[in-house]
Amino acid sequence: MLIREDLGTELARVTRILSYAGALAAEGRITALAGEVVYIAAREVSNATMTPHDIAIVRLADAEALRGEAPGDVERYLAVYRQRPLAKSVAMAADGSLVHGLSLLACAKATLLRADPEDRWERAETDAAAHGAFIGLVEG
Repeated sequence: MLIREDLGTELARVTRILSYAGALAAEGRITALAGEVVYIAAREVSNATMTPHDIAIVRLADAEALRGEAPGDVERYLAVYRQRPLAKSVAMAADGSLVHGLSLLACAKATLLRADPEDRWERAETDAAAHGAFIGLVEG
């Protein structure tokens, strides 16, 4: 299995931005699909401090964890991927709704807009960086 470290880093970065912006549900996550596997925050990982090492990789077909310990709610995200074959990312927004997008960034932006229709990704990213949200993440 090929583990895409760049996707893991980007997922951790996007998760921190959405966490700082209050756009994810308290127990929510944003996930990313790469081929037949889904990248998702592992069980009991804080969205505010997530790193690429905190990501579980789960097979879409049967929810088997290939790396890390999958969270207990992994099936809710996998179900969206199965129902929406074009989806490349799924998130649980602050209002509890599941949002999906054609890319990780598209899903993140849609999730952010559900939290605050006036918010903009660039502002959220800048605010998160200014408050140290990316400390500990390796930029590639």
